[in-house]
Amino acid sequence: MKGKIESVFLLFLTCVVVCYSFEMQAKSQKMLQYSRHQFTCTIRTQHLKSSNGDNENDDSNKIIDEFLDKPFFDPEDYDENDDSFLGRFANLVRDDYETAEFLYVGAVFIFLVILTQEVLRMQLYGDGYIPFSSGGGSGKLF
Repeated sequence: MKGKIESVFLLFLTCVVVCYSFEMQAKSQKMLQYSRHQFTCTIRTQHLKSSNGDNENDDSNKIIDEFLDKPFFDPEDYDENDDSFLGRFANLVRDDYETAEFLYVGAVFIFLVILTQEVLRMQLYGDGYIPFSSGGGSGKLF
């Protein structure tokens, strides 16, 4: 008899928990829809404000867009018989783009790894930091 009561009680608690979770799920979906609606309304009003005469904001956006659209490296600016480093790299970009891209990405990656290591050493050693030295100050790193 005691086992039946416990199983009925557990079944009842399970039903209560399931019903409560369905009720909370519906409420959370309504809240999510409301917050999405508020977000889209806020975005729309900000867009309308920025497009209706915020000249200062438009000018700064144009300057940023022009800066971002300007090419960082244009291989067409260099002659084919230019012997400078950038001239040779421009020739490599024109002749074999994949190799030039591989070399550029490798150089940037190596630079960023070295920079990150030095910043880590600087943070770790503080006043005892010696730039680009192997072993560092107290030998705690590597």
